[in-house]
Amino acid sequence: PDTNVFIKLDKDLYKEMRKGIIAAILHTDMMKHNDMIKELGLLYQMNSEQFDNLHADQIVLSSGATTQTIMNALLHCADIGNPMKPWDLCYQLAHLCLD
Repeated sequence: PDTNVFIKLDKDLYKEMRKGIIAAILHTDMMKHNDMIKELGLLYQMNSEQFDNLHADQIVLSSGATTQTIMNALLHCADIGNPMKPWDLCYQLAHLCLD
């Protein structure tokens, strides 16, 4: 209970956040990798000027769907990036996930 970061949220916000977190976790599945790459490519094509000028915050916050896409991609990158780390660190992090 001392570490519950969601305890002060109202029920509706908690449900919305939980739904987004679950969606991001499910997007770590490699079966969704190619679809995610296409979705990010399309997002970039439609907003390349803002991304190139480092004004991506306007895009990320423009809609809930866009924010979710970015969150999915960030967690997916973190997930698939672990095997690229040095073996000792990769092994340690993988076992921390299992605990």
